[in-house]
Amino acid sequence: LGSCPFADTHDKVASFSDSGGQPGIIRIAGNNAEALHQTALDITSRYDVSELVNSILKRAVELLEAKGGGIYLLDEAGTSIKTAAISNLPENFVGKKLGIDEGVIGQVIKRRTVFFVPDYQSWPHRLRQYDPYNFTAVAGAPITWQDKVWGVITIHDNVEGRTFSS
Repeated sequence: LGSCPFADTHDKVASFSDSGGQPGIIRIAGNNAEALHQTALDITSRYDVSELVNSILKRAVELLEAKGGGIYLLDEAGTSIKTAAISNLPENFVGKKLGIDEGVIGQVIKRRTVFFVPDYQSWPHRLRQYDPYNFTAVAGAPITWQDKVWGVITIHDNVEGRTFSS
């Protein structure tokens, strides 16, 4: 398989701070090795992409103790992005296409790096379809493999004072 297309994503979204302070960062850091090992096992043993992206997303949300998230994959032409997996959002979001310049996802693709929005409800470029879910903080990271962006993983929360950082 070569390099894991999801390995770069995990460490870049794996720290956070909230109104509770530093213990969350330390606890998550301690779980990184096991989570990365389990993710590697998933990648090498699962042949169904849907099952794989759902497993990776579930693990990321749990590690960050977040409300939910999404995995969005670029089409082969790199002109649109499709929702491949969601956590704690309506299932009918899966399969929806988005422009590659929309919201946090668009910023991650454009910058090819992690992007954080600490106050999502006030951010003028937010995706309005998510307004009913009252996201407070959102983080996104590119899914890269062999120097190509294949998609984006996002994590969101709706707890006041919650932020994500690198």
